[in-house]
Amino acid sequence: MIDWDLEAPGLENFFKDYLRETDWKQQKGVLEWLYAQRKNEEVKWQDWVIKFKVKETDSDLHLLVSGKDNGNYSEMLRDFNVAKFYEEHEGGHRIERFREELLSEYDYVLIDSRTGVTDFGGICTIQMPDILVMLFAPTEQGLSGTKKIAQRILESHSNLPFDRYSLLICPIPSRFDSTTEFHESRKWLERIATELEWLYESWLPASANLNEVLQIIKIPYISYFSFGEKLPVIEQGVSDPAGLGYAYENLAMLLGRGLDEVDVFVEKRDVYLEQISGQKPEQDIYNFKPSKKIEPVRIFISAASDDEPLKLQVETAFKSSRDLSDRVEFVESGSEFLGRSRKAVLEEMIRTSDILLVIFSQDSFMYVLTGEGPYEIKDFDDEFRVIKDYKYIPIFRDSGTSKGFRKHYDDRVGINLFSDNGDAAKLVVEKVAPLIHERFITKI
Repeated sequence: MIDWDLEAPGLENFFKDYLRETDWKQQKGVLEWLYAQRKNEEVKWQDWVIKFKVKETDSDLHLLVSGKDNGNYSEMLRDFNVAKFYEEHEGGHRIERFREELLSEYDYVLIDSRTGVTDFGGICTIQMPDILVMLFAPTEQGLSGTKKIAQRILESHSNLPFDRYSLLICPIPSRFDSTTEFHESRKWLERIATELEWLYESWLPASANLNEVLQIIKIPYISYFSFGEKLPVIEQGVSDPAGLGYAYENLAMLLGRGLDEVDVFVEKRDVYLEQISGQKPEQDIYNFKPSKKIEPVRIFISAASDDEPLKLQVETAFKSSRDLSDRVEFVESGSEFLGRSRKAVLEEMIRTSDILLVIFSQDSFMYVLTGEGPYEIKDFDDEFRVIKDYKYIPIFRDSGTSKGFRKHYDDRVGINLFSDNGDAAKLVVEKVAPLIHERFITKI
């Protein structure tokens, strides 16, 4: 856990009963780390992490606080200019290294931050997360503010100079009183489902009912917990469906699975919980029976963003083929890869694939005409840096890329789409089909 709400710190107050021996005046945290990075000082943030245990957990909880509570905190915060940190001190790269260090040490990192309208909050809502949870109250200000901030965050996230998969945003309605204001509560949930559907649809399965999901993930209002820093999960437990502890457990389960298989969560909450807690093997949980079907041939297709339409056409052509549809399976990145580097994800997808298809075009493989030779390769995308060490089938969309590629890097023939006037996707299927049949037979 990281307290990055630097303007209003205090996450440690929820755990002070477990941290009675901590000297908060000397306990360094995020702010001291930022100052050290600005000064280019070598420090280990790991040395400032507080480790403690609560009776409800088997393993330690780790906490990195916002900074020293010694009277100088406010002045230090005012003097730290986030824009200058990024522009003059390579702040973006320093934050990125910090992110990578966190991912190498932890399975889950929870960061408490502002909504993103501040410079400090923007670090946590744009650069740091794989999943952004946005808590908001059912008010005009809360709903409209969530929409505006989410749009701003997604636009900024798409312009990050670092490799990222799409940011998943999970808006969570909070302070919901469904017990005494049932009709008003239902009206607001319907409105939230309508106005924020574009955020939920990036991770919600088509088979799941958004209104039903919102009923489950909303955070109820219980006046007792509005005073002081109480922990409902510990004080109230998680067994009461109307309690805060139960609601927080729902959210923890979904985050634990990377917002994946939400339809299973809705239909079989207990099963979903057992899978998260590791109490049963996955086969037992879903009552899977060993399949007698032969495993399909797994195909991974690498394509630059501008070549995505062709990639989708190729996948559709395979799935539409009567002879191949039940023999192929496409390897895609899913929630299991959240928090991992792009290179690690690619290596894992490639390692578990039977056939690699790489679409090369001027968007994914750039070259420039020079006076010294026909072509000089200017740049590769990251995917080829990983893929080039494996056996693959190149697919060329233009002759220039084909010539430059074969001259400087690899002389394999591949598939030339520029030399055929027919359906490009159909041509790929025809060329790859014999290899699929061959690989499929070896699996029998």
